[in-house]
Amino acid sequence: KLDLPLVPPAMARRRSFRRGANFAVAGAFARDAGLYRDIPVVGHLALNTSSGVQLRWFESLKPSLCRPAECRAFFRRSLFVMGELGVNDYSFSLFGKNLPQIRSFVPGVVNTISSATEVTRIASLDHQHRGLN
Repeated sequence: KLDLPLVPPAMARRRSFRRGANFAVAGAFARDAGLYRDIPVVGHLALNTSSGVQLRWFESLKPSLCRPAECRAFFRRSLFVMGELGVNDYSFSLFGKNLPQIRSFVPGVVNTISSATEVTRIASLDHQHRGLN
C-alpha cells in the first residue's frame, strides 16, 4: 500500500497543491485534438485537453508550488504519474479512419508520449523549462 493522498484537480480554485495535483482529463488525446476534429460522430467531442495542454497547465502551476531556488529539490522528491496516454488517439479514430490511417498515427502518438514523459522529467529538474508547444 502506497498510502498516497487523493489529489485535487489542477483546475480547482482556492486549493493547496503542495501534496499534488491531478491534470487528467477524461477523453484527452496524446496529440493535439485538432487532428481528430474531422472524424464523424466523435470529432465534436475532441476537447482541447491534449498532453501538451496538460503539460502547459503543469508549467503554469509550478510557480505556486515552490520558489525557483527550491524547485529542483522539491521536484526531485515528487512523484509524477502519467497514465494511458494515446488510448483516445486510437479509439476515437476507429469511428472514421481505416486501419492504414490509424497505423499512420502510431509514430506521432508514440513520439508525443515520449516527449511528454521527457518534458515532465526535465521540468521536474529545471524550473525554467517551458513544456511542449
